Amino acid sequence: MKKMKTVRILLGLALLQSLAFSGQLHAQETPNSEINAAIRKEGMENSKVMWTIHHFTDLYGPRLTGSPNYVSAAKWAAREMMSWGFDKAELEAWDFGHPGWVNERNIGLMLNPVQDTLTYEVLAWTPSTKGVVVSEPVSMVIPQVPSPANPRIMQNPTQEELTAYFESIRSTINSKIVLVGKPAFLDQTGTPPAKRLSDEEAKRLFDPNTPATPAGGPGGQGRGPITQRPDALSAAQINEQLDRFLVENNVLVRINDAGMNLGLVRAFNNRTFDITKVVP
Repeated sequence: MKKMKTVRILLGLALLQSLAFSGQLHAQETPNSEINAAIRKEGMENSKVMWTIHHFTDLYGPRLTGSPNYVSAAKWAAREMMSWGFDKAELEAWDFGHPGWVNERNIGLMLNPVQDTLTYEVLAWTPSTKGVVVSEPVSMVIPQVPSPANPRIMQNPTQEELTAYFESIRSTINSKIVLVGKPAFLDQTGTPPAKRLSDEEAKRLFDPNTPATPAGGPGGQGRGPITQRPDALSAAQINEQLDRFLVENNVLVRINDAGMNLGLVRAFNNRTFDITKVVP
């Protein structure tokens, strides 16, 4: 009986503690209108979001990992947070295994048939040119083969086909500026691109009764995936061999088509982070 009484007391204490804890949680979860109003007022009247973005993007610009731009931006952020009342804000060292990189200056000009300034961006972790370089441009397009199932879908070459193509253009690209890839077609009809799907289009896409679109889009044949060519190289394999081929043949500069309208350019980075494996 004494043992049972002890158990009941312990259960009672546990229950009381549980009720007290749940009551505390309930009290904490109750909305506080004054606090919410203060948060909204701070966000609507004293927000520094755009000011902060201005400093990061306009003042410090691209902030690649390990770049002087990033370090300067991070130091500014720490100082700014201290000015807001933070007790501590400091930088911590981190080595991501690659050297830093920054683009200090780049100028590109078209000399013939007319003179013009080129709009372009430099890919990160690519080397500089050896001073000013001048050359006639040479176009280079990796060969592809139409898919038998859908001629609108192009498939990658085999190793034999890629090697043969490299040998056929080797003498023409040596010490030249090379335009790599088929230029994109930009529709200049003036019709602005849609920023969102219409309600009707969205409903059609998610309607289970809508017939499936054939592989390869409109005009495709069959609904299953396109069968890949036997022994076709992957995009990664082609890119690796292409980079090596350009370096071996002393290409002065590689130019990729941005494929965007209104002079917009997106420039990412050399996938290897090694400036010795690619050309400028």
